[in-house]
Amino acid sequence: MKRIFFVIGALVLNAGAAFASDELCVALKDTALFADAKLKKEVRPIFQFDGAQFKPETKDGAVMYGMAYDVRMQQMLEKGSFVRASDWTCEAAGKSDTSKSEKEYDANAEACRLELSDTRLTVSATSLVFYESSCDVVDEKAGDGGARIMSLNCYGSGDEWSLQGVLKDVKGGGLSLEIDGKAQIYVPCGS
Repeated sequence: MKRIFFVIGALVLNAGAAFASDELCVALKDTALFADAKLKKEVRPIFQFDGAQFKPETKDGAVMYGMAYDVRMQQMLEKGSFVRASDWTCEAAGKSDTSKSEKEYDANAEACRLELSDTRLTVSATSLVFYESSCDVVDEKAGDGGARIMSLNCYGSGDEWSLQGVLKDVKGGGLSLEIDGKAQIYVPCGS
């Protein structure tokens, strides 16, 4: 029996190597990571609005096996897990190169030099990404002086909420983000 399992396992791993995931998946609904291919042993809940990502190594019908990551691409578990394929939508990684349109900011230049900062803000045309939460731009209007007045749908830690925000350019290439009447100034990171 062990020999059969080993052979099947080797075939799955080889098929996974051929698959060599160049896909990245996001959750379509609240779901879970599982320790077994029969999806009986749940090891971690995944909430759709946490921005969890899954990089499949193998696909077998209704089940995918691979690694789960948070919005900062930090592994959620130390080892791979199984997921229900229908709970995720996948597309080829790099299919839409948004990295050129994203800009990173932080509270100060010292924080920019850190690999991981809890005050980091990544801004794109469609989202604002913070340390443990993200906001999608639902609606946007132009304000005075080139300000972006945005309606935001935010999510993190299994919760979802709506906000109004105003993003303005400031001297030196930085920006100001005002939410609920409180503004935070960010400096640009990188070149």
